[in-house]
Amino acid sequence: MAGEHPRADECLLVALTQAQQQQLIKPLLALQLRQAPWLEELFLRHPEFAALRHQLLRVSKQYQGASLVIGPELSKRELTVLDLVAKGYSNLEIAEALYISVHTVKSHARRINTKLGVHRRTQAVAWAKSEGLI
Repeated sequence: MAGEHPRADECLLVALTQAQQQQLIKPLLALQLRQAPWLEELFLRHPEFAALRHQLLRVSKQYQGASLVIGPELSKRELTVLDLVAKGYSNLEIAEALYISVHTVKSHARRINTKLGVHRRTQAVAWAKSEGLI
């Protein structure tokens, strides 16, 4: 959003609100690596994110001196589908468990594979296990 600073700030504030509500820190670590001054400026202008800022600072200290690789971000629903795949559920069983259509399950699985850059469900499950997500 180069050149659209107020709009970019609004979008980041929405993202910070969601990160705080869902207790997500990994996406903020990735943003901090790329846009630390911008993120810090917004934290300072919005004290309602003080706890989130402190959590980010605490976690980022753990990664100082280490190479931090931020993987693709999966939505909560995608993580749920991936977890059920890892447990051996079929597409139909996943659809029934989540009250969605089989087509939607397949769409989630396709998006998961695309985000992770894999071709098979087993590869996606292996990645999620190695990242500690499931």
